[in-house]
Amino acid sequence: MRSRLPVIGISLAVALLTLIPYGLVYASAGEYRFTGFLFNPYDAASYLAKMRQGYEGQILYSLAFTEAPGPGALFFTYYILLGHLARLLHFPLIVIWHIARILGGAFFLTAAWEFFGRIGLSTRGRRIAWIILLLGSGFGFLAVPLGAFTADLWVAEYIPFLGLLTSAHFPLASGLILLLAVRIALLASRPTALSLAAAFVLGTALAAIQPFGFLPLGMALAAWMAWMRVARGRFPEGALQHLAAAGFGFLPWAVYDFWVTRNLPKFAMWFTQNQTPTPPVWDVALSMGLPGVIVCVSFIRWIFIRAPMREKLTAVRSESLLAALWLAINLALLYAPIPLQRRLMLGMWIPLAALAAPKLESLLFGPALRPRHAVYTAISLGATNLVFLAAVGFNALGRNPLLFLSPDAAAAVDWLNANARGSVVLASPEYSAWLPGMAGARVVYGHGMETPDAGRALADVETFFASVDEELRARILSDRQVDLVLCSTDQAGCPSPEGGPLVEVFSSGNISIFAVR
Repeated sequence: MRSRLPVIGISLAVALLTLIPYGLVYASAGEYRFTGFLFNPYDAASYLAKMRQGYEGQILYSLAFTEAPGPGALFFTYYILLGHLARLLHFPLIVIWHIARILGGAFFLTAAWEFFGRIGLSTRGRRIAWIILLLGSGFGFLAVPLGAFTADLWVAEYIPFLGLLTSAHFPLASGLILLLAVRIALLASRPTALSLAAAFVLGTALAAIQPFGFLPLGMALAAWMAWMRVARGRFPEGALQHLAAAGFGFLPWAVYDFWVTRNLPKFAMWFTQNQTPTPPVWDVALSMGLPGVIVCVSFIRWIFIRAPMREKLTAVRSESLLAALWLAINLALLYAPIPLQRRLMLGMWIPLAALAAPKLESLLFGPALRPRHAVYTAISLGATNLVFLAAVGFNALGRNPLLFLSPDAAAAVDWLNANARGSVVLASPEYSAWLPGMAGARVVYGHGMETPDAGRALADVETFFASVDEELRARILSDRQVDLVLCSTDQAGCPSPEGGPLVEVFSSGNISIFAVR
């Protein structure tokens, strides 16, 4: 443990550095209220909404972005627990989210260092792999001038740099995946009650946080064990027992999730909408960047080695083969016929970094350091992340309404939080996204996946503000059980404060809130 303390300290320091962009944006917000998020505002708002339910004492999650959520389920447990923690510590939700993000990031980076050491990388190769993991990305910067927006610019579960900067649960889940790989395959120790319990806990935790993260690694471990039996003549029984223990922790959650999304109508509607297809093959290939090129070239050269396949496989180190199997199976699963393909990109950058590091080490450090190669490598690895940071800066300078609340909108949210918790509010999507998390209100539409029958709900919101038919507008308010309407007075269709079926109960600048009579 003492030997790991420096790594833990460095990992924590690096995770803390991710606060810098948030601090800069917060300092530049002026009179606007910064939401506390830099990226993917609708999903960010959903994290806050889940935490809010835990903050209010709930254990089961009920769909937040609808006026009629139905019964709750044991979903999004991690964020529910963070909400409970915020209540116990009397901390704002966004502060707890950032603390969880930093600690999860430090945990991930520490686990990665352990994993890279266990697969046999040299000390220098281990550092290179860690840097690739921390700062690396794909060739997406080359596609930006052509108007393309590749996965390495937005899929936070895939690119660790994005995950560390913008997510609380992706780094944590990736760290759990790494510890599972170490515990199951890379620790040469006999199973004990304690080690099996550890595998069980890791499988359970991963299932609760990001269940799809278990599938690629689990299949890679099974293939690795089969290879050990065929190519090496010995079967790693200890690894199988640890994998089984992790599976016993994972399986009940998977079965429960399947049951909920088939038997609870609101969650079934949510699951039907929750489509996350993998980007096209060319997009994924471009997003693998320099590490992908290195691994691809190395594989082709290995294929053309003149030797029997069994002999070539036998010559491969078992630890290196685990990373290769993980990457190959992960790539194949990205296009499996399931609705959540993109979720399987979680952790895929890890084996990519592990396999590319030894080749990059030999390229950069021959007889001596090659500065020119180092410069080219740094540009190739980091340019796309710099493009991402530039986009964050433009959003901040432009006061993106999905990431900043105007002073009047912030005042309206505060009023709702103080006076209308649990009420159903009809508002435009950019306001509705934040109301469940910031004000404890329910909304007609707030999220394209997490609002059941989202298309119809959005159409009702748009119709309300676009229509001049007062009878139709009244019917929408009645059907959706609306208590309050929030809108900007310069927005088309915003009610008049002078009488009618709605009465103004709050006004600040150009933002008004109306109660339904």
